[in-house]
Amino acid sequence: MSQKYLFVLGYVFIFALSIQAADNLAKDSTQFIQDSTLHKTPPKIFTALADSLEGGKVTIYQDQRLINIISTKISGTSTIETAEIQGYRVQVFSSNAPKTAKAEAFKIEKEMQAQFPDIPTYVIYNPPFWKVRLGNFRNQDESNLLRQEIINKFPTIQGDVYIVRDLIQILK
Repeated sequence: MSQKYLFVLGYVFIFALSIQAADNLAKDSTQFIQDSTLHKTPPKIFTALADSLEGGKVTIYQDQRLINIISTKISGTSTIETAEIQGYRVQVFSSNAPKTAKAEAFKIEKEMQAQFPDIPTYVIYNPPFWKVRLGNFRNQDESNLLRQEIINKFPTIQGDVYIVRDLIQILK
């Protein structure tokens, strides 16, 4: 009879430990979400992966939407709701060169994000083309202002800068 009690007691102890661990994990996740949303820092995993390890380096190119999705899944609530509508973007790059197009697209994305940090930048792969587009504009006039600013800052790519119709994301 005492073996049954020890078994039950052990089972209850293990169950209590697992509940405590789950509670700690939930608290850590909540703290992570608060840190990420208040300070606009990327999730720790992305920072850790981007650090140099033993002479090697991992670079992660990610869209802000990815961080939003992760935060939404962890918290179970959506803080930002968007909808897609027809609109305009400014395309600054398009190439189908098999060996260089992808690297060039991400290089241009970084340059555009550095020059225009408040404007969303998108790298799009539509086989066989890699494209880089900026903005979420409802009309051509708004997108033309950005187009002119890009041409002024990057005159060498003037021939590659176009206004294109695209599905854009707006806040609901």
